[in-house]
Amino acid sequence: MEERDGRDNVVMQNHDLKKYHYAALVSHTGAISPLCAKVPRRLNLNRELWTLRKEAVTCERCAQALKDVAKPVDKGTGSGESITHEKEMP
Repeated sequence: MEERDGRDNVVMQNHDLKKYHYAALVSHTGAISPLCAKVPRRLNLNRELWTLRKEAVTCERCAQALKDVAKPVDKGTGSGESITHEKEMP
C-alpha cells in the first residue's frame, strides 16, 4: 500500500514502517527468528521483516547485538602491552 502526493510521487510505503531484524535462526518450516529474541520466535511478516545484511538492520536490539558480537575481545593483560617471557642472558 502506497501513499501518493498530488504529483504521482510515492511518499511512503508500508514496508518503510516495518523493522528489519537480523535473521539468526531458520526453522525447518522456513520460519525466521530474529537475533534480538531471547527465546526463539517466528517473525510476524505483516509487522516485521528480516535481512542477512548487517547494514540493513533497523531493529535497535538486533543492531546492538551485532555491534556486541563484532567487538574484538582483548585476551591480553588488559593494558594493551604484550608480555614477553624472555630470560636475560648474564
